[in-house]
Amino acid sequence: MPTDSIKRPADVPDNEAWLYDNPTAIEEVRKGLEAAKKGEIYYVGSFVEFVKDESD
Repeated sequence: MPTDSIKRPADVPDNEAWLYDNPTAIEEVRKGLEAAKKGEIYYVGSFVEFVKDESD
């Protein structure tokens, strides 16, 4: 699918809309999803140290 034809679906929250405005980023997401579908995945470790506690 050409990146210039990507349209933002109506149900995408505003804080995620940037992805549809960035053709490079959405193409990388799509490549990652295709790779995952084919089982081309590997464990890269935990990201728990990067989680922010939003209750502050």
